[in-house]
Amino acid sequence: MPYLLCNSNVLRDLCEWDLYDDHYDDFDMDKLRPIIKGEASSSELNSFYKKAYVTDRDYVEDFPDVFANSRLPGLVSKIVMDKLEELEPGVHVFLPVEVMSRKKEIITYYFIYTENKISSVVYDQTEFRKGIGYAAAEESGFTPDLTFYDNKFCTLKKDVCEKNHLWRNPDEEDNFIFFCSDAFAEFFIENDLTGWSLKQCSVA
Repeated sequence: MPYLLCNSNVLRDLCEWDLYDDHYDDFDMDKLRPIIKGEASSSELNSFYKKAYVTDRDYVEDFPDVFANSRLPGLVSKIVMDKLEELEPGVHVFLPVEVMSRKKEIITYYFIYTENKISSVVYDQTEFRKGIGYAAAEESGFTPDLTFYDNKFCTLKKDVCEKNHLWRNPDEEDNFIFFCSDAFAEFFIENDLTGWSLKQCSVA
């Protein structure tokens, strides 16, 4: 079964982090937007933030495997990057970011840039905050209620799930909801990786 990727529901895996550049300039959403939307040019990818700072961890050994964010995949450790590249080589771009702890220890993580945008949700078989169906999805920002409640249901298109390992909703479906394959989810769970909470979906 495929999975919906959510921010971790384990408190110790939730970190306060932010991207910055060498000049510690104010965070620039205009700089991040084409990256989030999967529409960045080569120059925009090259100029992406190279550093991040974690404000609530002293040592890198206390970092989760994923620094999640509700609207993008976030930063992932090398083990996560390597597995995704093994499963679907060349599909995503991994932008290296030096992540620094409060004690100024540094380790490299990778920001996932992806253009793998696919409409995969079966709307009449998925529960949203406003109900079931496309109209309910639109009113709910296209976020399945499964994000918040384990007893809700989300159904994805079988053919999409069989051909992809990490993907997100297309732009016209508004919110940046990410899904992953069973193969990647099994790896994540079996290796006790941290930072994402994986919510199982059905297929049809």
